[in-house]
Amino acid sequence: MIKKTLKTLVICSIMFVSLLFISNPSIFAEGETELPVFNTLKGYGVSKVKMSPDGSMLLATGSAFDTYLWNVNSGISKKINIPPHTRTENVNDATFSPDGTMFALSAGYESYGIHLFDSKSGELKNTIKLKDPYIGALSFTSDSKSIIAQVSDGNRSIKTINITTSAELLKLDVTSNASRISHHPQNDEFAVLLSDSQSIVQIRNENTGAIIKTLNDFTAGFLFSDMGFSQDGNYFVVSHNGGKNSETIVFNAKDGYKQIAVIKESGNISFSKDGKLLILGDMVYTVEEGFTHFYRIKVKNSKETINPYVSGITPDGKYAFYVDNVDARDRKIRLLDASALSIRLSSIQIDPKGFALNVNDHTKLMLEGTYSDGTKKSLDTSKVKWSIQDFYVAEVKDSILYGRSNGNTILTANFGDLTTNAQVVIADAPTDLKAALNGNSINLTWSGVKNKNDLLGYYVYRKTGNGSYNNTPLTDFPLQTTEYADLNIDAKQGNFYIIKAVYKNKIESIPSNEAFVTSKAKQIILQVNNHMMKINGESKEIDAGNGTTPIIHNGKTLLPIRALIDELGGKLDWLDGEQKITIQLNNNKIDLWIDKNTAYVNGTAQTLDVAPAIISGRTMLPLRFIGENLGLQLEWDGATQTINLSYGGTASASIDISKKWYELEYTRPVSNTFGEYIDSGFGFTINYPLAWGKPKITESKEHNFGFYTTYYKSDNTVIISYGEFLQDGESNVAYVKRNGFDISNIVAEEKIQYSEKVYYLKEDSGNKKKIAIMIFKHGEVCVFENTIYDVNLIQNDQKAIDLFVEILTTLKLTSAAVG
Repeated sequence: MIKKTLKTLVICSIMFVSLLFISNPSIFAEGETELPVFNTLKGYGVSKVKMSPDGSMLLATGSAFDTYLWNVNSGISKKINIPPHTRTENVNDATFSPDGTMFALSAGYESYGIHLFDSKSGELKNTIKLKDPYIGALSFTSDSKSIIAQVSDGNRSIKTINITTSAELLKLDVTSNASRISHHPQNDEFAVLLSDSQSIVQIRNENTGAIIKTLNDFTAGFLFSDMGFSQDGNYFVVSHNGGKNSETIVFNAKDGYKQIAVIKESGNISFSKDGKLLILGDMVYTVEEGFTHFYRIKVKNSKETINPYVSGITPDGKYAFYVDNVDARDRKIRLLDASALSIRLSSIQIDPKGFALNVNDHTKLMLEGTYSDGTKKSLDTSKVKWSIQDFYVAEVKDSILYGRSNGNTILTANFGDLTTNAQVVIADAPTDLKAALNGNSINLTWSGVKNKNDLLGYYVYRKTGNGSYNNTPLTDFPLQTTEYADLNIDAKQGNFYIIKAVYKNKIESIPSNEAFVTSKAKQIILQVNNHMMKINGESKEIDAGNGTTPIIHNGKTLLPIRALIDELGGKLDWLDGEQKITIQLNNNKIDLWIDKNTAYVNGTAQTLDVAPAIISGRTMLPLRFIGENLGLQLEWDGATQTINLSYGGTASASIDISKKWYELEYTRPVSNTFGEYIDSGFGFTINYPLAWGKPKITESKEHNFGFYTTYYKSDNTVIISYGEFLQDGESNVAYVKRNGFDISNIVAEEKIQYSEKVYYLKEDSGNKKKIAIMIFKHGEVCVFENTIYDVNLIQNDQKAIDLFVEILTTLKLTSAAVG
């Protein structure tokens, strides 16, 4: 089928495929907190959001026609029917009564009334009719029996009106516009913001109107964002938006409204239920630290930013809310789960704390965050600003650290307002360390570094058993040769060695591979679906009392790994907060995460064929990946589904954890004209003409397997293959579309062994044509493509295209049973 279909594609004037791969000096910032979205409400033309005192109801207003009352928990809304003559006007102000039974609205210019609504049903209860055509700012008195309103009939005044009788209880003439009114939650007093040519805040007695306190004069022309009291009545806060001159001023309401803090930011004001946190827009300030420390609120798993001028926290503290910044007619109100509001990111650490790399080598950078409750988790490195002190020693691109020349430097990470540093050493390292027992000594040999600039020699480090390497080398001086005989050995324990190159200024390279000689040999035999294992011939249950067995999962062998690590004398740690597994055995450390396909081996990122998983309550890890990166010898018997692991022994062994699979031997001849190429990344074998030379593997940031393979290349045509991971929940057809293919270009499809689906595609774009085959399995896709850049092909290129068709008929997917 493959041969027939591909020949059809060649005949059909094959196409071009466009492949698109995605990729205040006294104020101290203390990171951020991430809150998940609880619900999203349709905002219509919302410009104001008010909350009921118990936090259960949300009133969203903008124009009188677009005013809705929402039940926060259910997400069900009711449109508020405001009397007809004000429907086309904007809502001037809205406020809930302190007892939560009603809310009041003022709207338009010639409304002549204040509208009172039931806060549960949203039905109009009463309209307080006034002789004044304009009603602006509103606030209920603390007993919910009266309402304070700014009114105007040409002359401005503040009136207190009984909501039952509509009787005018108090009238205060003012010369300025009262743009905000806010009642004290416990005392019979209210605050009023008077703004015109100058802006002042007055604290007045609710019953007499007498001025209790006049607060700071504020610069005229500021756009006031908000003002309000904390729920316990201890603090009063005024915020005004003046661009770069924005300010928020905090007063102690229990001590004569003394000014206690100035924050050089502005936003809507709310307090946590316990009064310990001030929420100012998207920032959280801690009361106990005198409003001098803050952290930002971020939306979890979203790049959306919080609008600081339409945001806050519900009085019950359950939810934070904000209105997005999109077009006024399509706004959304986001409700965030605020249960973790007080838990903030307080510090960051580069993981690991120091780096040593070869020149021209690279490693993926990771950043770990510590939160105020002590939990830790890995942070999104795409949000980190990395910088290097000495550009000529190292550089960072896309959160990958590259070594450039021998030397040491400082790596700095900035995440939001937090900063941390790590030492970086760049130096070529020795390789191919071998150890051999020679009577009562152990002989070591290794390959030296190629770049000998500033090289002083080599240090040998040794450890025994399951101990750690001493910081002191075996010799007092760097060795000038690439061999060493260790005469002081303990034959009863294992002897492990690493070599480091030593450079000028005492710079040491990363370690070589580890070599060891040990009499503590271990042979462990496991079998798929068998709950027993054999250790040096003795049977033992893998997971005592639970019957856990190795299994085949997504084509790979997964194992409850703790039993294996314990038998080898290693250490396994579990970090529940981020579902992270750390394995340490001798000098090797592996970090893995549940359901993530990236692992770190001694700080270097590697891609897993299958992610760790929790199955039937047990943590299951990919056996082959773990075994090979801990230095185990592994043999797989497909007929019996048996895995034979060996570790140590009286014969010497060498573990090279630095090499990737494609740096090892990945081809073998199968005839006089063809060789076999073995791809253990996606899991396939394919023949190639020996005349083309060995397939060339190139590391790539475009392909998320991290490499692509070139089989043939000329000026006119190129034949390559590469692998990709599908996105979460992405279908095969969706992948085809996402990468620029028209579905009509799928000319045929079939299923071959170990695959879910195979698509054949063709496309033509002017002088560039392409044939492609896509093979899908277990959330992955392998793409073979032949791109033709000139329709007038030379004879050799035409032969290459014909051979491309021929060699694809030799393609075999492997079961890749041992993961």
